[in-house]
Amino acid sequence: MSNATTAGVKTPDVLQRISDWLKNPKTSTGELAALRRMDPEQPEIAYPAIYQFLGENAHTAGPEHLARWALVIHCLALVRGQHQSGGRKFGAALVDINYGELRTQMLLRADFALQRDLYPRLARRLHANGGVTDWWPLANLVLHQESQKFREQIVRDYLSAESKVKAQKSA
Repeated sequence: MSNATTAGVKTPDVLQRISDWLKNPKTSTGELAALRRMDPEQPEIAYPAIYQFLGENAHTAGPEHLARWALVIHCLALVRGQHQSGGRKFGAALVDINYGELRTQMLLRADFALQRDLYPRLARRLHANGGVTDWWPLANLVLHQESQKFREQIVRDYLSAESKVKAQKSA
């Protein structure tokens, strides 16, 4: 695997480094295809990428944490690296693809077993719609399942984007 950099300088933002690596034309198409085809139930295919991007932190992580990172990398591979930290808010991206409130609630309440099923489908849908999205809120839901603040951030962004769409339709 090649070393991921942004403008020749290694960025501390691990999702951005992964995204840049996925978009890099020098990245092996075989590696990319393997990450896109990966079965989240068997995340071992993503371990080389995890170790590359997490470095020493990956060596101390348990199998559950590695599986969570594998799901994040799998989703980023499905959207072909269309991530930009600080870019389009994740809740706004859900509104853009007409992801309903009930589906959003299910997405936010999902445990890891359900996340492995739902999130790749969502990634495929986001990729089909196009556009660069900030994947950190969803990655944080996967990596820090019990943290309410990430759910609240997605809900706030979702409701804000939804109200803007409604306002535009009524104008």
